[in-house]
Amino acid sequence: MHLVRLVYVSTVLADLDLNELSKLAQTNNLKHNLSGLLAFDRKYFIQVVEGGRTAVSGLLANLFSDPRHKDVVILEFDYVDKRDFGQWSMQFVPLDTSMKQTIFKHSVGKTFDPYGFTKNSALSFLMDIRPAVTGK
Repeated sequence: MHLVRLVYVSTVLADLDLNELSKLAQTNNLKHNLSGLLAFDRKYFIQVVEGGRTAVSGLLANLFSDPRHKDVVILEFDYVDKRDFGQWSMQFVPLDTSMKQTIFKHSVGKTFDPYGFTKNSALSFLMDIRPAVTGK
């Protein structure tokens, strides 16, 4: 299997039921052996997905027609040797005031705007917020 990582950002279009979205993503990702993390701040998504090339490509195709968000920008779609987010089928991380220091460490301006991220800065940000989930 060719393991790939997808990192993208997008703008949220509607109020979302995050519990429902979480359950759906976790169920679908388990079926396709995908793992990852989705961070959101009510305006933006930034997500990392890891898995087989075919499964990640299928998810990517669906992203562009998903009515829950717009302006999808791919920051990374590349082969990787191992999963860095493999402990979750999909973990949701709300970006709230408790993460203010981490958010501003990586943001270009005074507010969180993931469209300013590069491939490397996006991955660095996602790695830095993992302790909020794992406690490590």
